[in-house]
Amino acid sequence: MDTELLLKIMAVFTGVAAVSLVIMMIAAIGVWRSINALKGRAASFMDEWEPLAKSSQETLDDLRRQSSEVLAKVSDLATTSQDQVGKVEALVTQLAETAEKNISRVDETIQKTLERVDSTTAAVEQTIRVPVDQLRAVGAGLNAAVQQLLKGKTRNIDRVAADEEMFI
Repeated sequence: MDTELLLKIMAVFTGVAAVSLVIMMIAAIGVWRSINALKGRAASFMDEWEPLAKSSQETLDDLRRQSSEVLAKVSDLATTSQDQVGKVEALVTQLAETAEKNISRVDETIQKTLERVDSTTAAVEQTIRVPVDQLRAVGAGLNAAVQQLLKGKTRNIDRVAADEEMFI
């Protein structure tokens, strides 16, 4: 093979490799920036989640305290006379209403939290998957190009002989 042709092929290959490295570097920087943006979103999510979790815990603690107080009152009232049975029923009804309100608040809080977790998970998947898929596609293209360059053009000796016999 001619030395000049070989040098040109090597120069082209080196140029393609350099361009691919620059593209991979740009893709890696994009992934890094996406991860940093994701860190910020996760931090803001946690900043919003912590007060919500704290308020849920406080609501549950209030519910426990109120229910224990009401149960103590109910047990006291159970030992009292029949005249106070109506008061007990009203107190039990009030307790049931308070418990239902508190449980519905806790349920809403949990639902909101789960929705935020789902949206954050989807954003994380989208932020990481797209650059990785793009990087994988670029790598596959470069691999195919390198394979094709390394494969070269080989001639089949039997075919050459058959072609020459046709002209004889």
